[in-house]
Amino acid sequence: MENRAGRHKNFEQHFILKEDNLRKIVDVFRRFGTKIKEETGIEPTFILRVEHEDQSFYETKDLEEVFQDENSFGNEITGLVVILERPDGNDSVRKRFYAFLRFNSDRENLKRFGPIGFTLTYESRDWCSLFSDDLETQIKRILQRGRLPLKIPKVIDLGVGMVFFSVSVSLFTMSMRKSVVSEAVIEKANTEDLVRLLAQNLLLGREAVNRWFFPAILFGMGMLIVFVEMRPIARLIEFVCRSFFLLGRRNREVSAF
Repeated sequence: MENRAGRHKNFEQHFILKEDNLRKIVDVFRRFGTKIKEETGIEPTFILRVEHEDQSFYETKDLEEVFQDENSFGNEITGLVVILERPDGNDSVRKRFYAFLRFNSDRENLKRFGPIGFTLTYESRDWCSLFSDDLETQIKRILQRGRLPLKIPKVIDLGVGMVFFSVSVSLFTMSMRKSVVSEAVIEKANTEDLVRLLAQNLLLGREAVNRWFFPAILFGMGMLIVFVEMRPIARLIEFVCRSFFLLGRRNREVSAF
């Protein structure tokens, strides 16, 4: 039976990937690809996959080609994959690559993959461990400090929805329970009249609660669903705080500015 080891990790923070950062990450891939060649005599295939906003993509082995990418407003780079591929062409997904690193800024892909994630697989545990350590060191340098992880805004939306639900039900219920008998009437009423008025007040209060309680529940549930499903707070944070690929033309524009 073939011995195998692996590492897998996701990062939930947004990032800013610059050309110098990508060079260092690619150097890590190539260095550990060289170790595989020295140990096995098999040279892994190095591949960069660049994905654009218009759903187009291309694959290249040349890092400089990525640095010449247009990456312009309206058709930005939304995904970048770095792969150290096995050259044997094995059809098994598990054996198709030695290392796979993905960067995402596309909102749909963020739901599936998160901003950054990598998977390493090889026969040597030391290779996987050392590769993972070096790769994490480079990844941590591009993470945006002080930004909320992507799961936090979703929790905030859920919490706000729950609070809105509880408060709406409480306010509706409390407003319907207010006394319909004024203090002036109570002062002038005798015992028999007071009992009758209090009984009437209780009956009206119960009718009001029965009439408004379920609409209040439905209204509160509706607001809870809005916050959980539409995630307005999370969407606002995603719009303001997002990942960027400062590569190619975008990098030149930022440098010139």
